[in-house]
Amino acid sequence: MLSPQTSNAPNIALITIVCGWVLTILAYIAILFLIRSSRSTTLHLGSSDYFTFLAFAIAVALVVHTTWIIHNEGFGTQDGNISASRRAALIKSIIANEILWTVTNLLIRTNALSFMARILFPIQKLCLALLAFCVLQSLATILATCLICTPTAAAWNSSISGKCGSQMVAYVVLESIGAAIDLSILVMPLPTIWRLNMERRQKMVISALFSVGTLVLIITGLRISAMRFVTAPDFTFSSGYLGLLSELGALLGIICCCVPSLRAVFIDTSVSRSLTLTTFTDGSMAGKDNAQREQPV
Repeated sequence: MLSPQTSNAPNIALITIVCGWVLTILAYIAILFLIRSSRSTTLHLGSSDYFTFLAFAIAVALVVHTTWIIHNEGFGTQDGNISASRRAALIKSIIANEILWTVTNLLIRTNALSFMARILFPIQKLCLALLAFCVLQSLATILATCLICTPTAAAWNSSISGKCGSQMVAYVVLESIGAAIDLSILVMPLPTIWRLNMERRQKMVISALFSVGTLVLIITGLRISAMRFVTAPDFTFSSGYLGLLSELGALLGIICCCVPSLRAVFIDTSVSRSLTLTTFTDGSMAGKDNAQREQPV
């Protein structure tokens, strides 16, 4: 249980900053490999790849914003250690963070669905239908985040007389729908892949590539479990865990989107090295043979 009162409580703020920036660097490297694959292989950048680029830009904004509110507004610290004004500013920042996470997650799902629609024609219409559902779920999440309290300012200003709905119930329902979407994205292409006319080993490799998104599904499950922290008395500390999961989900999702191109680059590099080594060896042997023929008897 996350609690600042326990002596062995983890430093959520520090863990969030370190994990966020390390994964940002890894996601940036994955993006570079994605761009390289479009130049060094027969793969070309498609619309799904541009969704990945946009998702990365917003994910970086999420990491920068999270780092800023940890440093300046007490995100991940004990509730009693910050003033009322800073607490109000922090709640506004948490709302902004949730919106950034939702948009990034939508773009990652859009990438996966547009990629599947492009290469798996039999499920193209199903992908487009699920994409429309993703957009509706994301809009509902943003509206619930901004309008859970009436008036909206009642969410961070206790002096305003207003009414707030159950944040925990709203977020658990919406995140559960998101988890169902992620599970559908993982399972949907498998029947089509296993009906393809190719070797079993190739089917297993392709299925594994489509299954890397399991990491994102796990993060979504952890977020659902952590929704109890939304209404915790020490929510400024406990919501730091949600901030950490938001960064993990966004950046790991982007890395997962780049996995197919990473494999293509490594295969292309291995083939190039093999050809270079073969050419070098053949050339050396040919040169040696020529030199032996030219030696006087």
